[in-house]
Amino acid sequence: MAAEPDALLEWPLHVIRAELEVDWECVSQFSGYLNLEFSERDFVPTSVYLRPADGSGAAIELAQIANYPTNTGICKVPLASGAVSRLLLERTIQIRWSDPPQVAEFPINISESTKAGLPSILGANPDEQQLLAYFHGRISEDDLLELLQLRLQREASETVTEDRSPPRDLQSYLVRDFVECLQGMAKALASSAQSSPRALEATLLGEFSTYALAREVLVALQNGRRSPVAAAFQLTELVRIVDEFPLPTEAPEWETLAILKQRSVERLLGIVSQATHVAAFASALRDKHIEQYVQASLRSNLAQRFLDAGMATTNPAVAIAEGCNDVSVVS
Repeated sequence: MAAEPDALLEWPLHVIRAELEVDWECVSQFSGYLNLEFSERDFVPTSVYLRPADGSGAAIELAQIANYPTNTGICKVPLASGAVSRLLLERTIQIRWSDPPQVAEFPINISESTKAGLPSILGANPDEQQLLAYFHGRISEDDLLELLQLRLQREASETVTEDRSPPRDLQSYLVRDFVECLQGMAKALASSAQSSPRALEATLLGEFSTYALAREVLVALQNGRRSPVAAAFQLTELVRIVDEFPLPTEAPEWETLAILKQRSVERLLGIVSQATHVAAFASALRDKHIEQYVQASLRSNLAQRFLDAGMATTNPAVAIAEGCNDVSVVS
């Protein structure tokens, strides 16, 4: 039976906003947070779910928030890769609250920090060869997007997912191609800095960016299709290019541009740290010839941080729902 026109819609008035924040730094599978903002006055215990896939089956519980989040009123719910992918596509969560239970489909927003890395064609990121062609100017952004769309359609019709990593015998060619496109990268960065902070953010951290290329180098290293020496060279050059390109000193948003530039350098150093999980790469950073190359290419403090990554140990913390009391998160 259809609902009466004047029937009140069940709606969680205590939920102010839901926002998805993606961690693009995780190379193999990205993760993130669902940031939920609550009204202190109206708060009631709340459960959050992924909607049933294709309208069938059971909803997947993401979290139970028993008490109002202290201080900011925002609860950060950690998400695994599968949940992030679903929310990027669906942009909706299911909220359950009250007794007897009430249920509503609640829209989610994409955080500003996430938008720069969001692919134009979800599920199809450019590979290393395509990024190099883009920085060379051999392929336009529109043509590259068309290729990604075609690849996504082809993969959807195949039962076996194609390995996009370049075969090892292409390594020398790709590294030569990389060297030749360094000038194109520098020009792209300088041009976007002249344009706007959003344009620079896209060139530094977006899907067609120096950071995206560094991620592809890392994947090739992890898959054994890039030698540690070649990877060290490429990552050194990417850090150098980003660190050295000039910012327009007369720009009214110079401070914002400088922050974006520094954030990109930190992200690239994060890629170097992840690369050290490959033992051969960590060893390569201790080779005197590579050490001399890094020191000659980068500013002294930056070179030291790059080389120190090989000596660093990681102690990944377990993600928790920060700012929430009595919240249980379901992975």
